[in-house]
Amino acid sequence: MGKGENVQKLNLQIEELKRQLAEAEARLTDLDLQRNNQQETEDALREMNRRMSTMINNLKGVVYRCRNNHGWTMEYISQGITDLTGYPADDFIDDKVRSFNSIIVPEDRTRLWEYWQSILAKKQYFTNEYRILTSSGEERWVWERGCGVFENDQLIALEGFLMDITERKKAETELKFKEELLHLTGSLAKVGGWEFDVQTLEGTWSDEVALIHDLDPSLPTNAELGISFYTPESKAMIEKAINEAIEKGIPYDLELELISAKGARKWIRTQGTPLFVSDKVVRMRGIFQDITERKEAIIKLEEEKSRLKALIETIPDLIWLKDTEGVYISCNPRFESFFGAKEAEIKGKTDYDFIPKELADFFRQKDKEAALANRPTTNFEWVTFNDDGHQEYLETIKTPMYDSQGKLIGVLGIARDITEKHRNEEMLKEKDLIFQSLLENSPVYIFFKDHNIKALHLSRNYEEMLGMPLDEIIGKDMNDLFPSDLAKSMVEDDRRILNEGRLVQVDEELNGKYYTTIKFPIAREGEAPWLAGFTIDITDRKMAEMALQQSEARLSAFMSFIPAMILIKDDQLRPVFANEKFHEVFPVEDWMGKKPHEIFQKDVADLMVSKDNQVLEKGHVSYEEVWNDRNGVSHIYQTQKFRIDIPESRPLLGAIITDITEWKNAQNELLLAKEKAEESDKLKTAFLQNMSHEIRTPMNAIMGFSEILPDSFDDKPQLEYYTGIISQRCTDLLGIIDEILDIARIESGHLSIHKEECNLNKWISEIDLFLREYQKRLKKEHILFSLKCDFPEDQIVIIDQGKIKQILINMVGNAFKFTEKGKIEIGCGIYGHNQLHFYVSDTGIGIPKEKQSFIFNRFAQADSMTSRLYGGTGLGLAIVKGLLDALHGSIHMESEPGKGTVFHFSVPFSKCQKKEKRLGLSDHIPTSEEHVRKKILIVEDDHYNFVYLKQLFRGTDHIIIHAENGKKALDQALNNDFDLVLMDIRLPDIDGYEITRKIKEQKPKLKIIAQTAYASENDKQNALNAGCDDYISKPIQNDLFMQKVNNLLKMS
Repeated sequence: MGKGENVQKLNLQIEELKRQLAEAEARLTDLDLQRNNQQETEDALREMNRRMSTMINNLKGVVYRCRNNHGWTMEYISQGITDLTGYPADDFIDDKVRSFNSIIVPEDRTRLWEYWQSILAKKQYFTNEYRILTSSGEERWVWERGCGVFENDQLIALEGFLMDITERKKAETELKFKEELLHLTGSLAKVGGWEFDVQTLEGTWSDEVALIHDLDPSLPTNAELGISFYTPESKAMIEKAINEAIEKGIPYDLELELISAKGARKWIRTQGTPLFVSDKVVRMRGIFQDITERKEAIIKLEEEKSRLKALIETIPDLIWLKDTEGVYISCNPRFESFFGAKEAEIKGKTDYDFIPKELADFFRQKDKEAALANRPTTNFEWVTFNDDGHQEYLETIKTPMYDSQGKLIGVLGIARDITEKHRNEEMLKEKDLIFQSLLENSPVYIFFKDHNIKALHLSRNYEEMLGMPLDEIIGKDMNDLFPSDLAKSMVEDDRRILNEGRLVQVDEELNGKYYTTIKFPIAREGEAPWLAGFTIDITDRKMAEMALQQSEARLSAFMSFIPAMILIKDDQLRPVFANEKFHEVFPVEDWMGKKPHEIFQKDVADLMVSKDNQVLEKGHVSYEEVWNDRNGVSHIYQTQKFRIDIPESRPLLGAIITDITEWKNAQNELLLAKEKAEESDKLKTAFLQNMSHEIRTPMNAIMGFSEILPDSFDDKPQLEYYTGIISQRCTDLLGIIDEILDIARIESGHLSIHKEECNLNKWISEIDLFLREYQKRLKKEHILFSLKCDFPEDQIVIIDQGKIKQILINMVGNAFKFTEKGKIEIGCGIYGHNQLHFYVSDTGIGIPKEKQSFIFNRFAQADSMTSRLYGGTGLGLAIVKGLLDALHGSIHMESEPGKGTVFHFSVPFSKCQKKEKRLGLSDHIPTSEEHVRKKILIVEDDHYNFVYLKQLFRGTDHIIIHAENGKKALDQALNNDFDLVLMDIRLPDIDGYEITRKIKEQKPKLKIIAQTAYASENDKQNALNAGCDDYISKPIQNDLFMQKVNNLLKMS
């Protein structure tokens, strides 16, 4: 019974109760009117109460009256409470035993209180459902309806009715569970239902149908919307099916494809059933299921079947399937060629329809054996193919096939052609038979070993060699069979062969006999290799060889002491012997046993045959000849050939060939050396004469003007003119000495390179200034001199500034020397990534083509007339070439006589980052102390040099102290306070470097200038390394000297 029916029944009972109460009230009124009959009235009242009590107690529920408090204290409660809760009704009256609130489930109490209070405030009927606990602890649902009882607008009580709805609640819960289960089942199965009106097309569908369409289930739907999602092909099918269902009443069941609201392609199954009213279709109803996964699985299965079919059709094996009676169900094309029929002709038939009965019986028997074995079985047979008559040896595997219930349904057969394998196996058997026969009867010792060097197979004759039966030898280590030294050697050889994979031949001795063994590896696919070989007893041959070797050794020892080559030929002119010396020079091993025309070209062979025949006729021939050795190098040989007569045998031809190449070359070199020495003598004589001239010329001016100086002492202009000439000629003389020293350093390899940072533009500007002063000094201002520089601004590189400057000065000096008019131009720039490129061009006399090849040689000038006309040592360009070689540079020239010359040279450089300028000696800021009197120690063993140096300080107030040797210098420097030391390097007792080191150890701040006649860059670096603060070479330039002295005195 549902909730509505219970309420309806209760209302009827209440109405009946009201009717009876009304009757009772009427009767009471009548009794009041008839007071005289009191007894009758009391009886009627008691009867009424009885009836009401009976009626209330027999109601299917509980009638109550209670107070409005949290315990719901009962003033009255019908007996139905006992049936409902198991508690007596009296227990609740005035909360005698328990309050009614105590049996309400705690979770519902607050909710009920708040709800009833809100309803009572509105003076409305209240209705609610809640849970109570019975005396047995059971939880039951009750439905309650009631209202407040008011008196003078005051709430005095609650009256109402309770009814047990536990069964209804259980039914509702079960119904809800079934509905959820149905929904879950539909969701899992992706199945839903639908319905629509055929007139209005309005309809409904379940949530699952909406979700399949990727639509919101709460949205309305109709037939047109549902049809719109189908693909064109499926849409035509569904429309046709619906129309037939409506017009003809035919239900449908279709699998169609649709595109959902989200664009997903889905396969669905839809079933539609028409609903009739008076034989007329008024509605359509059906189910709707998403079968995408099943459909895709079916499509995939079909694809897999197609691939499997393609595989079976292309596989080279024969494949077939028979049922339990031997009737063919299917086969592949390879099997068709066996029967010579197509699959359609084979299906439904047996072996007896295609092959002889004897073979068919054999096949049928094997089918039955496979079925009985309950596992795959294998058999082998020769068969003849019906399509072309060829035969194959087949390995056939037959497998019983069962259905899903395990029932035998047939036999699957797969046959593979193993004809080639079968034939190989037969051949292998034959080879094995031959192999065993060979091992039994071989006169040669044959062996096979595994990768552990243990014997696997041996020839029978090993029993005699080792003195034990063959079956005891097999599997043993070499140490068990041979002496330890021999076994160790064998094992080492065997392992090397297995590791390197190559053939090896070894000679061995055992028990006084000699054996030669050839061993080689046997590769095995996927497995470790074996070792095989054979051994031959060579004792007799070995003894003969040893005797022959002894004889040959004696002859060879004799031949080896002969420095010449020895060759012996037979009477057919074929080489039969050559000594070791001959082998070293010529490939005689390729000549042995061959006639001359088989070895050499015809013209060479003809000449050789002619000479050899002369020897055989005359007995002796001697001549010189030229041959190329093994390396293709030509040699000159003195050949002596002679006939060797042997009794009772044909004569031989002997040759003793001596290499006289060195002797011949020595003769030629001696002649060349004689010519070169004579030429060198001429060059040196010319050079010395020229050098004498170059030295005597400035010396003449120095000595001449020095002698006439006293006569002009009072004539100051004349005196300055003479001293200027002397100074200039001293400078010229010093330049000659520097050139001689430079060429000496270059020739000895002692030229040192000192690379440093260089600002190219500043550096080339200084050189330009120097060369212009040089031009004035040469009195050649009429020649146009220009410098074209293409260096980037502030370009800083690392180079040897001094060496490159010296090259430029030498080349420009040459240009001025040989140019009388026109112009001289210097060009410079950067070429590539790291090359400084320079050129010096002039319009001078030029250099003839034939002289250009040796212009950079020492002492060389274009001709002797050049030396006489223009002077010079002839070393300038040789020094330039030597400096460029040391700097890894290069030089070339272009010249035409009468028009001029252009020299180009390049020098590599290294790049460096720009750095901030640091304060150096030349940047010293003058102070007020510059003119303070200083104390200077001059260390100089030469008295005149000391006087000269002291004279340089004549205009100062400085105190000058002299130390003529190293000991005094050290004593003075360490025991006195000096501001500066001028240190000579070459002293009679201790060199200046050592003195400087000792001074600096105790007085590191004392300034020291090295002044020495050693003028190379190395000498300067040695001085600085020893601790000197600066360096100046002799002869000393006064201005430069005083500049260096003043700079250091300012810093002291």
